[in-house]
Amino acid sequence: MASATNRHRSAPALALCLGAMGCAVFFAIARRCGDNGAVGAAQPDSLIFFQYARAMAEGRPYQFTPGERPSTGSPSHLYPALLSLLCRAGARGEALIGAGFAFNAACYLAFLALLWVVAARLDPGAAPLAVVLAATHGPILYTALGQTDMGLFMALSMGALAAAAHARYLLLAIALAACAWCRPEGAVLSAAMMGCALFRLGNDDRRRLAPFLAGAVGLACFIMVLGLNTALTGTAVFQRFIGRGLWQVCPPSGALFHAAGSLGAMVRQIGFGIADGGPQFYWLPVAGGLLGLFGLVTRDWKSGRTARAEAWWVVSAAAAGVLMALSGWEGAKDDRCLAWLLPVWLIYIAVGARAAAARFAWTPAYAVFGLALLAYQAVGLAYFASLFAQNGARMASQARFCREVAEMPSSGPRIGVNGMSGLAYFMPNRSVADVNGVVSPAFANGPFVVCNAELLKRDPSLRFDQWLLMAPDAASQWFSVFVGEEMAAETPAFGADQALVLRRARWEALDEAEAPCLPQSVQALRGMNRIDSLDVGCLEDEARCAYSIYTRIGGARLQPFLATGLCGGRTIAEVGQAVLGAETFRVRAVPAKTLRVVLRTASQASVPIYDPCRTTRLQDFHFSSPLALRLLANGQPAGETQIELPQAPGEFFEAVFDVPGPCVTTDPAELTVEGDHIAFAYWFYQ
Repeated sequence: MASATNRHRSAPALALCLGAMGCAVFFAIARRCGDNGAVGAAQPDSLIFFQYARAMAEGRPYQFTPGERPSTGSPSHLYPALLSLLCRAGARGEALIGAGFAFNAACYLAFLALLWVVAARLDPGAAPLAVVLAATHGPILYTALGQTDMGLFMALSMGALAAAAHARYLLLAIALAACAWCRPEGAVLSAAMMGCALFRLGNDDRRRLAPFLAGAVGLACFIMVLGLNTALTGTAVFQRFIGRGLWQVCPPSGALFHAAGSLGAMVRQIGFGIADGGPQFYWLPVAGGLLGLFGLVTRDWKSGRTARAEAWWVVSAAAAGVLMALSGWEGAKDDRCLAWLLPVWLIYIAVGARAAAARFAWTPAYAVFGLALLAYQAVGLAYFASLFAQNGARMASQARFCREVAEMPSSGPRIGVNGMSGLAYFMPNRSVADVNGVVSPAFANGPFVVCNAELLKRDPSLRFDQWLLMAPDAASQWFSVFVGEEMAAETPAFGADQALVLRRARWEALDEAEAPCLPQSVQALRGMNRIDSLDVGCLEDEARCAYSIYTRIGGARLQPFLATGLCGGRTIAEVGQAVLGAETFRVRAVPAKTLRVVLRTASQASVPIYDPCRTTRLQDFHFSSPLALRLLANGQPAGETQIELPQAPGEFFEAVFDVPGPCVTTDPAELTVEGDHIAFAYWFYQ
C-alpha cells in the first residue's frame, strides 16, 4: 500500500519532468531552426499572433499592418494581448518568438499540473497513468508548443474542468470567462455548463445555481467578444471565419452529408486512433479507443462527486466535434483545434485499462496496457518532433527570404500574399494584403477567394505592387494572369514546390475586362446609354442586383471560377458562373422602353463543383453552339435568343439581345435567363 501511495504521489512530479523534457527537446529544435541562436517559429499561424501582438504594443491594436483597417484575423483576443505585454517588456523581433515559446511552455506545464488535479479527482488509481500518457502525447505537446492560442486555451479549459470537478464555482466562472476571451470554443464550454446545470445529476443537487451562473458569466464574456468584433470590423464573426464552413460552400444537403462523414472520421481518428490517411498517433489504434470506451461506460454516473463535471465535458467535446465537422476543417493541421479535449479521453483510457486489468484478474495486465500505450506514443512523439523541426526549418528559410525582400530597394511598399500573411512579421516596413481575407478586411468577403479578383478590378486602390507566393501558386490559373516577371526567389532547400517567389503584379487583364470590347458589341451599342451592369462574381453587384442561380442538379453547387482568354484581341480575366438551369437578377430600367443586354460568355470552362458524394472538384463544361436561352421579365416570357459561340478554347464571346419594351414594366426590372450557359458579366443599355 505504501509503495502504491508513493507512486501516486510521485506521478505529478514525473509528468512535469517528462513535460519539461519535452519542452527542452522542442526548444532545442526551435533554437537550431533559428538564426544566431534565436528561437525559430514552428508554425506559420503563430506569426499572425505575433504580428497582432506587436501592433498592440506599438499602440495600433488590431491593425495587422500599419495603415490598414482593424481586423480580427486572430481568433483570440486574450492570447495576442498577453504576447503584447512581452513585447512591451522588450521582447521584439526574434526575441518575441523566444519569449512566446517560453510562455507556451509555461502554459503546457500548468496544463499538465491541472490535468493531474482533474485525474486525481476522477479516479486516483488511474491518475498516474493518465498524466504520464498526457506528458508523452505527441499531438498535445506539438499543439501546446506550436505558439498559437491553443496552448493557452488548453491550460484555461483544463483549469475550468479542475474547478468544476472540485465544485470551486468562483474559479470556474473566472476560467470560463478567460476561455471565452481566448477562443470561440469558450462559448461552447459556457453554454454546455449552463445546459448541464439545468439537469439533476446525482443526489446532491443543492448547488445547481452556482454552475449555471458560472456558465452565464462565460457566455456573457463571449457576447462581449462578439461586441468587440462588431466594433472593430462591423461584423460579430471573427474575420478568420468569415465565409468558412460547409454551409457557405455547399448546398444544405451536401453540407449535412459531408459533415456526417467528417464527424465519423473524427470519431475513428480521435476516439479509436484509426486514421483515414497518414500518421496521427493519438493512441494505440483500436485498443486505446476500446479502453477509453470501457473506462467511459464503467464510470459511476450516478455519483454526484464528479458526474456533473464529467457530463459537462463530454457534452462540450461532442458539441465541439459537431462544430468542427460543420466547419469542414476535420483533420486539418493534425486536428489542432481539438487538442484541448484529448487529455480527458486519456483519463478514460487509463480508467479503462485499470478496470480491464481488474476484470482479467491478472496483476501485470495494467502495466502491460500502460507500457503498450506508452511505447506507441513514443513513436508518435518522435514523429511530431520531426514535424516540428521540419516546420521550423521551413519557416526559418522563409523568414530569411522575407527579410531580404524587405531590404530590396525595388520592393514596393505593398505586397500581396495568398494565405501566408504571417510572413509580414519579418517585413515590418511593408504593408501586406492577404487575398484570402484572413487578416485583410477588404478581402474578407465570402467563401470564394476567387471573387476577390472582381474586387481588385472594381477598386484599383486595393491593388499591390508585388506578389509573394509559393512557386506553384504563381503558376496556377488563379494567379498566373496577374503575375509578372520574377524579382527574387527563395533557395528551394525543401524542393522547388516549397520555395517562395517575389514577382511583380500585373492588372491589365482586369482593366481590359471593364466594358464590352468585341467590335460587333461596341457597334450594336452606339447611341445608347448604359443604365446598369452586373459583373458576375462581384459580390457588391450580386447583392445590389439580388443575383441568384437555380441549379437543376440536386445537392450540388457550382462555384465561381476565374477564366482568362482573348476578347476582341485583348487578354482579359473574368470571374464567372456556370449556369445549369437559370439565373435571376434585378436591374435598373426605364419601363416600356427596349432594354438591350450584352452577355459575356464562353463555350467551355473548368468549374469547381461540389456534390454530396465528394469534396470540391473541377468539372469541364463544353456548351454546343448555338446556345439557346429563354428570357423572362418580371416572370413573364420576354423572348428567346440563340447565340453562336466560338469553339476555340480560351475565347470569350459577347452576345447582344433585346428585351422588348412592352415586357419592361417595372424599375427595377427582374430578368431571368433560362438555359445552360456560362455568365461572366451583363451590361444593360437603353
